[in-house]
Amino acid sequence: MLRARGELVRAATLDPRWWRGYAIEDAAALAMAGLMGADSVHERARNALADSTRVGEYLREGLAPFWAWRRDTASLAQAVRAARIRDRWGPVGGSDRRIETLNSVYGAYAALARGDTGTALRALESTPFDSSLEPAIRLTTLVPIYELRGRLREAFLILVSPLFGYPTGLQSVLAQLQLGRIAERLGEREAAARAYAFVADAWLHADPPFRPLYRQAVDGLRRTGGDVATKQVPVRR
Repeated sequence: MLRARGELVRAATLDPRWWRGYAIEDAAALAMAGLMGADSVHERARNALADSTRVGEYLREGLAPFWAWRRDTASLAQAVRAARIRDRWGPVGGSDRRIETLNSVYGAYAALARGDTGTALRALESTPFDSSLEPAIRLTTLVPIYELRGRLREAFLILVSPLFGYPTGLQSVLAQLQLGRIAERLGEREAAARAYAFVADAWLHADPPFRPLYRQAVDGLRRTGGDVATKQVPVRR
């Protein structure tokens, strides 16, 4: 909860193991949003490459967008090798379909790392998703590519779909900021105002690095919800 609210100093104080386990995915999301040093996150993310457990497999999948963003084709290739080794024991999901999915997904991220968004998009749009991969792929990859290419309605429909398994923690707040921005550009003022209000409330007491994105949410709420909506959400001075 503290991580979702951007209170990372308190989270680290209460839980010194903050960098372990799934929290590294939050750190990667922060780095891609410009809120945390990417080099530090990149160094810690290497631990997932050597993790032979089921948690390690999930972590590698969640970190693939970060490695693509860093143009780190070596880590992506190592993740592919790790997935193939784990397949000998029985992969998460335990099916040929999942191995096909992993090969397609990692191939798409390797294309992104090379700057080839067209190939990546075609691969991801034809990938037979499963429940554990879909949220990260849709949120961290398809939505930004659609937004970049002006396919705003498709990005919007992903973010508001009741069938879309939303991520938790910090990434859920970042997703709402994406939704607010895209909804506003589409003229969906009510959806935008709700999303911006969610972010403004979540990050009201966030650490200083979150201030720019928090201000974006408050300013967006003023544009889409007006003064009445803004007064309903506490604003940090």
